[in-house]
Amino acid sequence: MATDAGGTGRKGWSVAAALAAGMLSVLTVVLALAAPEHSIPPEATNLSQAPDFRSGFADIAVSPDGDRVVVVWSEAYSQAVPHRMGSVRLSWASESAGSGWRAPVTVFTGTGRACATQAAVAVTGAVTYVAHVAYVVQRPCGDAGWEETAVHYRTYEMGSGFGLSRTITSTARAGSGDLGLAQVDLTLDGQGDPHFVYLYDYITGTTPIGIIYYRALSAGVLGNQERVSWDGHYSRDPAVAWSNGNIHVVWEDENLAEAEYEIMYNRRSGGGVWSHPSTPPSRYKGRDEFHPRNPDIAAYGDHVVVTWDWQWSEAADRYVVAYTRYATDTDRWIPIYEVGTSGGSVKPLADEDLRDTPYYSYTSTADPLYHSVYVHYLRPSVVLDREGMPTVVWHVDQGGRYDIMYSRAQSVTTLITVGHSIFSWSEPAVFNRSTQGNSASPVAALAPVISPTLHVAYLQRVSEDWETYYKGELEKHNSGGYSNVVFLPLVLRNSTGGPG
Repeated sequence: MATDAGGTGRKGWSVAAALAAGMLSVLTVVLALAAPEHSIPPEATNLSQAPDFRSGFADIAVSPDGDRVVVVWSEAYSQAVPHRMGSVRLSWASESAGSGWRAPVTVFTGTGRACATQAAVAVTGAVTYVAHVAYVVQRPCGDAGWEETAVHYRTYEMGSGFGLSRTITSTARAGSGDLGLAQVDLTLDGQGDPHFVYLYDYITGTTPIGIIYYRALSAGVLGNQERVSWDGHYSRDPAVAWSNGNIHVVWEDENLAEAEYEIMYNRRSGGGVWSHPSTPPSRYKGRDEFHPRNPDIAAYGDHVVVTWDWQWSEAADRYVVAYTRYATDTDRWIPIYEVGTSGGSVKPLADEDLRDTPYYSYTSTADPLYHSVYVHYLRPSVVLDREGMPTVVWHVDQGGRYDIMYSRAQSVTTLITVGHSIFSWSEPAVFNRSTQGNSASPVAALAPVISPTLHVAYLQRVSEDWETYYKGELEKHNSGGYSNVVFLPLVLRNSTGGPG
């Protein structure tokens, strides 16, 4: 039986009028088309515009009212340094204020003395809009000779300027096996306070160890650092979301001693209590060739959805996009399904056992000698709309060229026989077909508003350079997909013939 997430319904627009017989001699009907202004150019746009300075991974966020969109990325400060070491750049655009994308501003200026390796962003505001940026800095710049790594936080009020930079945490190098702080993500709570998760990476002997930590900044006061991940495991790629007072964290986890490879989850209640790390579940223990990687999480209200890419074949470079959702009524995770499938007859991708053949599989690469880490695996990104319905974007190899794909959940199907609900998705389709090189490493943002725009930032290879790009698509109600065409409601006025 099909049901609607959130109970608000996903139906087309309709016009209804009640006419009192004999009361009217003249009926005046005015059909008014009223639409919000969409001034952010939806077409593919080069934000970095720095062909001599390669972009690093990007992040994107949209304000809760859908008006402001912000993209941040790291950018090489010199042609001589690796592309993921440099400055942190920020560009923003407004649906209501017009003028398209603003020229990039510099959140952090990279030099040989200090350089940023990765950045994340979130946005608050409805009148005054503020971008919240977290980024990892290495001092001095360089993989081999660094002495300190740190996670920094800085705000940017759009139209005014930057706040002061604040250090969330830092660590001095402890030895040759110490890799330091390497990754960061952040989310904002209902008061607009930031919550951070970050990775500390090191090697013991020949065994890599990664620890996921959490820290919050509440009313300007920095809280204690709290450990999120298992002790002794190789944890990495953390992602965080906030909803209903809870902090939700996912990450990729490897227990190398036991050959266990999982996507892990932990939740922090509003009272500061962590649930013990648990699998949502993705485990498939004892098989080195099947790895779940690159988790992402989105939460809105009581809806929580996790996605990741999964190596699915002993043959190299074949992957699927998996998802699971947290079922609040049963307080557990549903079995794992594929993104892009539909209908009540769809089998789980994994429950107690793995399904032999997925419905969809995609080609990418894990080759460390390939020309860029940006195209490794599928790197999915998930966002939720106001009804808890997810959209997922990822990249695939289309036969020598990488394109960005997407699929949007159109409805929820309740499977009576197994007692849980799954999404019915739109057919996976190309979101952005590249005409000038590879498109890879997409990240998405979606505001919880009616008729939201899907905002995507990604890396585009132009000649030998990687640039930061943006592309947007407006929701198309009738098909469950996205289009640059807006479908508007018809509003019936003066149906009684009196003053309106």
